[in-house]
Amino acid sequence: MHVLYICLKVAIQPGRSGIAIHSGNYGKDTEGCFLPGDNYSYNKVTETYSVWNSKKKTKELFDFFGNYGHNGIKINVNSE
Repeated sequence: MHVLYICLKVAIQPGRSGIAIHSGNYGKDTEGCFLPGDNYSYNKVTETYSVWNSKKKTKELFDFFGNYGHNGIKINVNSE
C-alpha cells in the first residue's frame, strides 16, 4: 500500500519557521502546523481537540492551491 503524504510549507512572519499545512487528526499529529478538516470535536475527558476528514480536506485544499495559487495565496489567521 502506498501512502501519499502532502505537506506545504507556509511563509510566516519573521521569527517563525517550520509551519506547514498537512493532514492529521490529533494534536499529537502536529507541532503547530495547520491541520485542515471539515469539522472538529473537543474531548472534555482528555482535554484534546480532534479534526475530522483531514486527508480529504487537505487534498481539496492543495487542489485549490494548484488551480488558483499561481500568484501566491494569503491566509489570514485570527482568534475570532
